[in-house]
Amino acid sequence: MINRQMPEPGLYPFWFWNGVQEETEIGRQLKLMKDAGCKGVAIHSRTGNKIEYLSERWLELVRFSCERAAELGLKIWLYDEDGYPSGNAGGKVQKLRPDLVQKYLSFEYSVTNPEQPAYAAFDADTYKRIDEKEFPAGKAALRFQIKTVNNHVDTLNPDAAKLFIEFTHEKYAKELKEFFGNTIELVYTDDESFQVCWVSGIVWSEVLEKEYAARYGSDMKELLPLLVEDLPGHEAARRNYFKLAQELFLKNFIEPQIEWSKKHGLVYTGHLCGDEGPRRFSIERYASITPYLMLEDIPALDDFLCDMTDHGYLRRIYSDPKTRLLAASDRKLAPLVTYKYASSVAHQFKKDLFSVEVLTFLFWKCKVDYLDLQMLFELGMGVNLMTPHAFYYTVGDGTRNDCPPSYFFQQPYYPLFGTLIQKWTRIAKLLLRGKYHADVLLISPANELALQNGTEFNPKFERKVKSKSISLSEMDEKFSGTVLELSRRHIGFDIGDEYVMGEKAVLEEARIRLGDMSYGTVVLSSGLELLPSTSALLESFRAAGGRLVFPDALASLAPDIDLKGEGTEEILVHARDNNGFRELYMLNLSGRDLKPEFECNSSFCIYDPLIDKIVFSGTKLPKDFTLREGTAFMVLASGFQAEELPFEQSIFAKASEEAEATLKKIAPNDDNIFAIQKAKTFELNIPDNAVIKKVYSEKLFESGIKINGNVPVLKMAPHHPADPCYKGADASGFFHRGTNQVTFEKEPDIFYLAGEFQVMKGENGYFITEGKLGCGDLARQGYPFYWGSFDYEFVFEGKPRFLKLEIDGAAEVFINGKNAGTILGKPYMLPIFAACSVGKNSMRIVLRNIAQNFICAEEPSSFGIYKALLLK
Repeated sequence: MINRQMPEPGLYPFWFWNGVQEETEIGRQLKLMKDAGCKGVAIHSRTGNKIEYLSERWLELVRFSCERAAELGLKIWLYDEDGYPSGNAGGKVQKLRPDLVQKYLSFEYSVTNPEQPAYAAFDADTYKRIDEKEFPAGKAALRFQIKTVNNHVDTLNPDAAKLFIEFTHEKYAKELKEFFGNTIELVYTDDESFQVCWVSGIVWSEVLEKEYAARYGSDMKELLPLLVEDLPGHEAARRNYFKLAQELFLKNFIEPQIEWSKKHGLVYTGHLCGDEGPRRFSIERYASITPYLMLEDIPALDDFLCDMTDHGYLRRIYSDPKTRLLAASDRKLAPLVTYKYASSVAHQFKKDLFSVEVLTFLFWKCKVDYLDLQMLFELGMGVNLMTPHAFYYTVGDGTRNDCPPSYFFQQPYYPLFGTLIQKWTRIAKLLLRGKYHADVLLISPANELALQNGTEFNPKFERKVKSKSISLSEMDEKFSGTVLELSRRHIGFDIGDEYVMGEKAVLEEARIRLGDMSYGTVVLSSGLELLPSTSALLESFRAAGGRLVFPDALASLAPDIDLKGEGTEEILVHARDNNGFRELYMLNLSGRDLKPEFECNSSFCIYDPLIDKIVFSGTKLPKDFTLREGTAFMVLASGFQAEELPFEQSIFAKASEEAEATLKKIAPNDDNIFAIQKAKTFELNIPDNAVIKKVYSEKLFESGIKINGNVPVLKMAPHHPADPCYKGADASGFFHRGTNQVTFEKEPDIFYLAGEFQVMKGENGYFITEGKLGCGDLARQGYPFYWGSFDYEFVFEGKPRFLKLEIDGAAEVFINGKNAGTILGKPYMLPIFAACSVGKNSMRIVLRNIAQNFICAEEPSSFGIYKALLLK
């Protein structure tokens, strides 16, 4: 057994290997990650990968990555699959053993068919099992059929894990073992489950059927009607069925991977398929989440579908198609609940380490300010190992649509992204100081499994037998509502899974201990009957002086901090006890500026993680303290070491007397772009002052381009900075003034013209023109397809305390020739007093847009500076 070291907090992006990887480019990209502040990277084979997964060349490139990463001080995480979900080694497992293909049960009321009998059939009235071969065709029956999932494996069968490890893990060990436990520190697994997310049905396996018979002494087929209809005994039947499936999944599939990782000195983490919820979806995939989180070295989640466009996480329970960026799924999810399950295990058993695939599938149109606030929220929920989804090796050959966007060099704002990475890492480290403060334990009921009926599996299934008990969705809403209410009241709490409590909970006088955490109050919210072991524990707990509370009495619980002021219920609070002082992280999610008030019994300091400075010391907040929308601060014990900034110069100070800086000039720093989209012929009019310098396209030299009937001699030029896939050629002399005809033998996806011109949209599409620039949306002023940065030059008088931008983009500010800082998100303010002179000041702002305009030219995104306000 090799000694293992847990990862340090920070960013470890998914690095999508999705093209033809080469050493030079690998080295360049690793250096870009290191310079931005990443701690490591997870190598992830994805759609469009041209190097055979786990081939000799693949392993050669991974070895090179390890060598280069070691030189740079980066860690390598081994993503354990070709694509996702993990477990089939790119299809090799089921190809070798077709019997290991994953199976599940579908069900419906239909009619008997002696010629094609179901796996199990039951009389539609009595629910007694029938032999279809002995019945005439057409009799009404509840029928269960075995279906297969050819692109995944039976994760209840131990042979699947053995082959998966043999094909994947052992191959890495054979070729790269000298890096294990040092440069390679972790195995990352993805979307594990006993049933994949794209099918709906009941988990099934020959292994499950055999084990059920051995354990319960009966044929598993007999209980199937109880899984879908609320027949007598359905509660115990469902609990037993799903818990057994979960037990086999963890024992036969997950544990062998964990043991292999430990043996080879590697940390194991990753997330379940469907961990975002809702309950019905999760139960169908893995039963309950906590036992899995307990097994892995670091509990992990995926934030897929957990976003809200307005970050109203403390305003409403659910994220749904109307409130999130990705409207593709109709599922209603409770993000706070998702994070709290994993963070609770982290607090209780995993030394607070908590890994999340962050910023998942937010599309190319996602702006920088959204990313920053989303990460500030997730950090407040306890996340400290952040894996952005994703950093693309390339966006070429259709890969741009594989769970976009890329947050890597393809984005014009990437040179400034390190500012955010470093801020997020600072916060993650500080939120590992001391111990999470939680005196409240919220019970997660085991009997939720008993509510998973046929309609929960399939909303179109019409049940004939319905119990009068609470439904799963009703229970889920009660539980999720309690989580929201506790959070809005700033009450620190963890979730206790009943099954885990049965194994791990210890009564210590009037407190319940779960691992490293101890609780004096227990909240019961679901309305479901508890397991006998839980009831006995809570009875002893109450007899010893412990407190049991129901949702209608949450107001009687003491908050972590007594925050006063309008709207403060939408401040996310994360409290930690550190050497006798309660440290606090507070994030304003209200969408408006707030004026919170609170006092401490001892002196504290206010730390601004954005600028890494202390901005105030005292025992209560300054009178004019303003927590601006989307901003966070930390309350730390006096004596915390950091540079200081006078409170009056911090963004939390009151500001007034707005004046607008005078704009002198706006100029692009990169060539403008004209995008010809999916056209075999195109007519282009070029005005006198327009200059076409270069052309770019993925298939530039294969396109068969003709300009004005001539085949141009394409002289290779450097690729476009957005991505090496966009090959370049010098376009000097290709086009003339006036009308030009462009034709392609092979229609390109997008063909780009680059140079000095402006582009506007008319009735018949876009055309090249010229015009003046001013404050406002640059996409509407001639730059709809632009990739890069603009320089804005302003002048102003005096020494204002703050610059406040009305902005769409990422900005770097220079005052009197010196860098004054960046504005990458809310509240779009920057302290500038120290950078200004008493008299006249010059200000240059470098604005960067997002890659949407270039990579997804069919849907240009707005960008620009609208106003530059000076606040005194």
